[in-house]
Amino acid sequence: MAQALRARGQQRVYGVADPRVSVVSIPQATVWCRGGMLVWRDALGRRVQIFAEEIDHAVALLLAAP
Repeated sequence: MAQALRARGQQRVYGVADPRVSVVSIPQATVWCRGGMLVWRDALGRRVQIFAEEIDHAVALLLAAP
């Protein structure tokens, strides 16, 4: 995901990968990947949950956030 965000022009992407959980943080959100799911809170505090295989969709949602 970090690579996909950078490829779309996002700067300040930080991440760490672990067999149990991975985390990618950008100014708009912190995304957790656990159990095949990407999870974060949107700008209104709502939980967003997407299958990890849908990285392009997740990146589009994150970059569209205010």
